[in-house]
Amino acid sequence: MSARLSDLPLPERPHRLGDRPTFEAPEGLDDHASFAFGVDLYHAGCLWEAHEVWEGLWRGRERGSREAHALRGLIQAAAAGLKARAGRTRGVASLVAKAQVELAAAGARIELADWRVELGGFAAALERWESGGRTRKRTGSNSAPAPISVCLARPS
Repeated sequence: MSARLSDLPLPERPHRLGDRPTFEAPEGLDDHASFAFGVDLYHAGCLWEAHEVWEGLWRGRERGSREAHALRGLIQAAAAGLKARAGRTRGVASLVAKAQVELAAAGARIELADWRVELGGFAAALERWESGGRTRKRTGSNSAPAPISVCLARPS
């Protein structure tokens, strides 16, 4: 995992399917900070929490835009990892397939909230994760399905 992109505190433990959600996405963050926090959550295995943060960003995007497709793909990938971790393998392949469609529509590289995001490598890693069988059994791991490679698109 790469260095953290934000200094916001991570939850003490990731949300588990079936538990009452306790995480609330921080309010008042700009898109740059929200996306960075979502990546940090995702890499820390806080998949539901990353999903929640990215969903807030996705709602603010024009439908059909590359940014909306990218965010939707990341959201679907996080959901697939969450289901696989819980042993709910039914639907994981479908979520990965939906993520792949969204990521392909976004393109291999995109600038999103002043971050350069390498979606091509992420999509390939996601495919390897899914085809590697982790979706067919409970992983018991808090790790994310595939790493996301990001860097600043321009100095802040």
